[in-house]
Amino acid sequence: MANSIALITEDRKGEDLLLSLPIAANVSLGNVRAVARHGVVDAKREAALAQRQIDAMRIRTSGPTQAVSELLGGNQQKVVIGRWLARDCLVLLFDEPMRGIDVSAKFDIYGLMGALARE
Repeated sequence: MANSIALITEDRKGEDLLLSLPIAANVSLGNVRAVARHGVVDAKREAALAQRQIDAMRIRTSGPTQAVSELLGGNQQKVVIGRWLARDCLVLLFDEPMRGIDVSAKFDIYGLMGALARE
């Protein structure tokens, strides 16, 4: 993270996500400095950051407070990717990002990866 490099692993449930926590907490994990002051998370900032990623990544959810465990695999993967895009990492390493996700999520993620490569 200090070198602005992120890894999106093939095992999102075991290595990338805290399934019992809401989307907002999972997105802000990569960018705590943006949502916390003096070590205390500002819930409004955290929710706003998560909502920006929900909108940008087209995550199908009831909102930032929904538990990640309630999302389908493709939307869980979008939460992981959104976490690192919110941090504005220079290098994103994808390790089998399409494993266990539905066709429409694959389409969205392939489109995103293409846009990031062009950028």
